[in-house]
Amino acid sequence: DVGAIDRLISYKPGSLDRSVAFEDVFNNAIMGGSLDDVRAVRRTLQTAGPKGEQAWRELQGATVNHIKEEITKNSARDINGNPIVSPAQFNKIVNGLDKDGKLDFVFGKKGAQKIKDLRDISLDSMTSPPGSVNTSNTAAVVLAALDTIVSGTMGLPLPVGTAINYGAKKMA
Repeated sequence: DVGAIDRLISYKPGSLDRSVAFEDVFNNAIMGGSLDDVRAVRRTLQTAGPKGEQAWRELQGATVNHIKEEITKNSARDINGNPIVSPAQFNKIVNGLDKDGKLDFVFGKKGAQKIKDLRDISLDSMTSPPGSVNTSNTAAVVLAALDTIVSGTMGLPLPVGTAINYGAKKMA
């Protein structure tokens, strides 16, 4: 719906609020829609000029925030007060986005592979015997690496390689 996309990049008169909330577009197109819906939104936004390109980057950011919220919701906190990442939930959300190609399309092949690698690292490193205490801050490193990996794929000047190496060293 081209009219809906136009409302997405426009603002309410006399306000800094967008005409259509990104949450609505994110929920309907990215999470609830098909790969074709995501393609249509991206194509329309990226041909709408700088505002549209910014809107697409914000949808990518909303996808990252959704992943972060899903992997830490209903989780306990470690001894330092950091949320504990649920590897099973991380696997579920990545597989859900990946099964119809949305993960690759939203973040590109390299960005999607880095997210999958981070998921695999969390599956391998975040297993511990019941009752044990892990104060290595692994969950915080995973969340920070997710932010950095995705920010790097969106064209922001962040040292992705450094963050991955740092995360790998911390997890080791």
